[in-house]
Amino acid sequence: MDNNVIAVLGKLDIGDSEAVFSDFQEKWNEDFPETKPRFFVTYFHDDVQSNLLVKHFNYDVDILKYWCQSNDESLVDSIYSLKAAIDKPKCSSGMLLVPPKLFDQCRDIAHVLFPSAYQFKVKSCPYLEWDIVQLGAETNIQDHIVNYLSQIKTSDEIKFLQSSLVPSQFCHGYSLRYGGLSTFSDHASLNMCFSARKKDCKEVVNENRIRLAKAGKFSSSEFFVAKAVHGRDVWVYEKQQPNSYDGIVTNTPGVTVAAPGADCNMLLFADPATKSWGAAHAGWKGLLAGIIQAMVQAMIEEYGTKPKDLVVTVGPSLGVCCCEFGIEGSNQFLSIDKTCVVWKENHPKPFLDLRLAACILLVKEGVPKSNIDDGTSDGSDLATCTKCDPDRKLFSFRRDGPQFGNQVGFIGMK
Repeated sequence: MDNNVIAVLGKLDIGDSEAVFSDFQEKWNEDFPETKPRFFVTYFHDDVQSNLLVKHFNYDVDILKYWCQSNDESLVDSIYSLKAAIDKPKCSSGMLLVPPKLFDQCRDIAHVLFPSAYQFKVKSCPYLEWDIVQLGAETNIQDHIVNYLSQIKTSDEIKFLQSSLVPSQFCHGYSLRYGGLSTFSDHASLNMCFSARKKDCKEVVNENRIRLAKAGKFSSSEFFVAKAVHGRDVWVYEKQQPNSYDGIVTNTPGVTVAAPGADCNMLLFADPATKSWGAAHAGWKGLLAGIIQAMVQAMIEEYGTKPKDLVVTVGPSLGVCCCEFGIEGSNQFLSIDKTCVVWKENHPKPFLDLRLAACILLVKEGVPKSNIDDGTSDGSDLATCTKCDPDRKLFSFRRDGPQFGNQVGFIGMK
């Protein structure tokens, strides 16, 4: 059954329940004629009214309840909170019914908070009323939402993993999924990347980044995240930004760079001798394309880095335990080292050790093995498999599917 929802914002005048139900059903059939709503959610906790309404449905409908995130009741607060409620059961489509006088503002707020990956229709309902204070006519809806998000308090704190190998003059870390504002269950809550295909709006992702910056003690306004396009291009921050890049290098004070991940390797580079640093997204395609070689070469050419001075960390990624791969694709890794391809008993396909492949490539580029921390030597959390980690403290594409979130590895100079 589809996870469709009817959401009601406001107080229902349900004196004539048959008329109310008929109106709801008519509006639903306009956009979802071949489907049935699975959930019914209302902002006001009136079980009598809710039960009276849903009894008219001749199929099962679950009643969801929700409450606002702050003590300051507002339209933005109520719609964000409603989104959090329907995101838990992964509702993707449905109808939001609102009082006629609030229709324009509710539509505009929902347009921001519900990105295009949703199929939600905001509709005016004559049986709804609400005496909430409306936003002023001159209010910029987007600015108002940004301000609201900045004031939400979460029960979880921002956490990130670090390596003891990285010199103390660098701030760095690998974010975990705690302490953010993303509400769709697969990428809750500290999702660090926006995509038009996902159910997380830019404003929430930006607020997540601001909160990570505050916890990591770096400037969110000078925070740049590489694009995960699975290539070998590197953006030298001091030069023009290319259209696509999987790595960033810099020596500019105050700048923090990051690489996203959701199974792919996230590599952080630190050169204390030249005071330069970088971050790279290195999945299996990027490893074969040469992203690691390109990162080292960029730091050599731009900042005079000597590979022997580089310190490199490899963050949590898809482990060899879960990285089952096609035979043809895995054979390409034999050119890196035959130990990167692992055959297991009773498995028709091999498994790739992407973490090992990254370390081998770094050594081939002249980085001392003792200067590489991938978490395997001491069993640290850096070596956590993103897919099978029982605590699910990291995002994983293979585990979570197309609505996966992204963590990042970040690095800058203190």
